Amino acid sequence: MSAQKGKYIGIKVGEIMTSSVVHLFENQTLLSAAQTFSQLGISGAPVINEANEYLGVLSRTDFFTGDTLENIQSNNEYFKNTQISQVLKRKPLISVKEDIFVEEAADVMLTNKIHRVFVKNESEEIVGVLSSYDVMAILAGCGTMDEINKLSDFCCLCGSELKSDQKEEVKSQ
Repeated sequence: MSAQKGKYIGIKVGEIMTSSVVHLFENQTLLSAAQTFSQLGISGAPVINEANEYLGVLSRTDFFTGDTLENIQSNNEYFKNTQISQVLKRKPLISVKEDIFVEEAADVMLTNKIHRVFVKNESEEIVGVLSSYDVMAILAGCGTMDEINKLSDFCCLCGSELKSDQKEEVKSQ
């Protein structure tokens, strides 16, 4: 018996996605990318060129696979001198539409063995990102991200304290 999409959660991707998508540029260094991930608390981002064309996705996992980890360990300068374009695995962007159910997006992530999908609007523009953490929070019965964050002064996903302007923004929604 197959489950009807939307039956269990009934929430559309556009309702829970993160609408600010961070992009990396192909000429940034691996060190710069790692600093961006750390500062923003993210684990991956799409990579674009100077013409704003999508090239692939770089994730933290990429630092620990293949030759990259070996090169980082054997060469002190590799991490700060190597550009993203030199290690990027160029793959098609895996995306979903903002009006599909969360379960459908979870199916896409599972099928492709990825931790995030990018969300496109009707004009095919990337307008958000949905991560496996977003899906897990919903499946755990916690409610939407906004509902969870309204209950606390701390982000339910990363545990960091919400700034006063973030608290007011969440509470006013």
